[in-house]
Amino acid sequence: MSPQEHLRSYGKLNLYLDVLDRRADGYHDILTLFQRIEMHDNLYIDTNGGTENTFKVVYADLIPYKPDLLWNEGNTLFRALKALEERVGMPITGYDFTLKKRIPPESGLGGASSNAAELIRYFGSKYALTFDEMLEIARKIGADTPFFFYGNTALGKNRGDLLKPLEPLPSFPVIVCMPDVTFSTSKMFSVIDSLRFEDWDNVEDVEHVTDFDDDHVEEIISDPVLDDWEDEDVESWVPEEELYRTYDGLKQGEYTLTFNDFEKAAQELELPSYESFVEQFDALKCDGLILKGMTGSGSAHYLVFNDSVSPQTLDDMVKILEQMSVWVKKTNFF
Repeated sequence: MSPQEHLRSYGKLNLYLDVLDRRADGYHDILTLFQRIEMHDNLYIDTNGGTENTFKVVYADLIPYKPDLLWNEGNTLFRALKALEERVGMPITGYDFTLKKRIPPESGLGGASSNAAELIRYFGSKYALTFDEMLEIARKIGADTPFFFYGNTALGKNRGDLLKPLEPLPSFPVIVCMPDVTFSTSKMFSVIDSLRFEDWDNVEDVEHVTDFDDDHVEEIISDPVLDDWEDEDVESWVPEEELYRTYDGLKQGEYTLTFNDFEKAAQELELPSYESFVEQFDALKCDGLILKGMTGSGSAHYLVFNDSVSPQTLDDMVKILEQMSVWVKKTNFF
């Protein structure tokens, strides 16, 4: 029997994220600054000598939200394997897949997309696919998936799948945490659309989120359109300049600001537990802290520190975040 393969699929942060126009295909153009982090899931692949594939997922104990993950179209690994089979023109069978999750689902940390990228890379190599062929498969799986073929730091355009690698940022320390709520990416986009275009007919389709205390809570979105999107000077906003302002500040290890459309959308849901978390998170300050925000469509938030931060300060911040979050981890840019 062949030796077991062990693949590490790393997470990501969106250090800047601007949701632009909705496209004709129903997706949205975005502009984002991707950064890989050292936190990772583990994917183990064994050959079983048979004609079927098996799959199981094992969640780390501290992950707060552990959805059932079956071997079907709801699983990015399954979809990635099917796309690979279509590309190579033959079944890919006889494997046992074990996914050990350390990156929480629905956190905005890119775990599922990264899992798929590593599977595509592994079998793409076995079947002698080119980098461009693997990238094309990745684009079919998810908008974030292509980033994990580049890693480090990159600017993402279109759906986030058109990438421009940037000079990697320093390996700064990061603390990632989650409040006691998760957000569905598709529904968060719907919130943004509803707010931007005042389309309140579909409000019932976007008011559901997942809460760890009550699997599905229902909250009503407040009526006013976000102030940021009513600003008379909105036409002067140049997203790419703002993104590079964040990037350049981080390169220098200086305190800088960022932007994520989904933060405002999440606040519009008016979930008491989330509002309490944001109030405390926004008030956090310490020496060496240079950036903080929400990644992707959430719900994970991050703190980035420069190299001047002390180990004691990081430990103290972890303790503070543990009091206001359901999951906290230290990692770093990678």
